[in-house]
Amino acid sequence: MTTRNRLLILTMVLTVYCLAATTSVLAQGPGAVLPGSAGFTLTFDENGNSLLNGGPNPNLVQPIAGGGINFYLPVPVVQGYVLATDPVDITTANPTGVSDLMVFFNTTLASGQTVGVMNFGSLIDDNSPPDLADVNVFNFPQPVITISETGPEGSNGFTWVPDPPNAAGAVYNGISDGVVAPEPSTIVLGGLGMISLVVMGWRHRRRDTALIRSG
Repeated sequence: MTTRNRLLILTMVLTVYCLAATTSVLAQGPGAVLPGSAGFTLTFDENGNSLLNGGPNPNLVQPIAGGGINFYLPVPVVQGYVLATDPVDITTANPTGVSDLMVFFNTTLASGQTVGVMNFGSLIDDNSPPDLADVNVFNFPQPVITISETGPEGSNGFTWVPDPPNAAGAVYNGISDGVVAPEPSTIVLGGLGMISLVVMGWRHRRRDTALIRSG
C-alpha cells in the first residue's frame, strides 16, 4: 500500500469519526449535557423556586423583567428551544395552546467557567396571578421541539429529558401551576433539624420555667 493510499484511508477514518461525534451531539435535544459532563435534575416553577437533584439549588436564578427567568445550570448544555403546550390554553388567539418556553444557551462566568443557562418563560394568563416568568410573547425560530404539559389545570407541568439514552443525563421538571417543594427526604432532614432546635431551646428555657409553644 502506497503512502498516498494510507493517507487517504486515514482521512476517511477521521472523517467518519468526526461525523459520528457530530451526529451524536446533534441527536441530543436542547438542554442535554455535553460529553464528559455530569448530569443533573432541575425542578423549577414560574416564580424562580427551584431544586437541584432534589435539594437546594446553589446556582444563580435571575429574573429578567418581561423576559422570563434565567436558571443557571451546573455545566454547559446543548443549545436550543423547547416549547411546552397545553390543550387547556387553546383559544382563538392561541390555537396551538402555547404555554411555556425553555431557551438553552451557554455563558462564561467572571471566573472563566462556562456553564449552561435555561431561560424559562410562561405566556401571560389573564386568569392566573402574575408570575416572575410571565412574558407577553414568545420569539423562537423554526423548527422548535414541542412537548405537552400533563396534569389538571392548577396542578400541571412537564418533564423534559433531552437525551433519553443517557440515564445519567439532564432532566428538567417544570411546574406550570404550583410551587416547587423539597423532596420527602429533604423535608424529613429539615424537620429533624427544626425538632433539634426546638428541643435545644426547650432545654435552655426550662431553667427559667418558660413555656415553649409551637405556633
